[in-house]
Amino acid sequence: MKKLAINSVDSEIYQQLFDMLDPTKIVSVYKNLHTGLWSIVQSGKVVCHANYIVLRDVRFTVRPSGRARVLAEKRKNVHAFVKGYIVEDPARVPDTEDWQAVTYNPYRYGYFYDKYTDERVDRANFVDMCLVDDNYGEPVMAV
Repeated sequence: MKKLAINSVDSEIYQQLFDMLDPTKIVSVYKNLHTGLWSIVQSGKVVCHANYIVLRDVRFTVRPSGRARVLAEKRKNVHAFVKGYIVEDPARVPDTEDWQAVTYNPYRYGYFYDKYTDERVDRANFVDMCLVDDNYGEPVMAV
């Protein structure tokens, strides 16, 4: 498993991430609380960790049984994912002002939601997931 320290302006390192994944297969991404990075899963295996990835045709999924365990034990576990296909070139994502900050808190709701309106978010055309100082300070932005 490889750890990549990448950000949105380093296209060479992002290309390394893209090359590690099969762009025809869905990836599942979750925040790894131990590494502080995104864990990127494909075909049932964690392929790598990175601090930046852009996905298309996205679904936000929560496993209800995992959430129930969090609520019962008051201890986090991996049960919420952002699923989609990796975008080869993030610079080619449509430029729009319609981006929304998406978050998930198992103690609040059993689904992902807009951070500012609390509106439920199940799908997105694109998701920009960045753990460095861009995205206006928001780690997950969807459009």
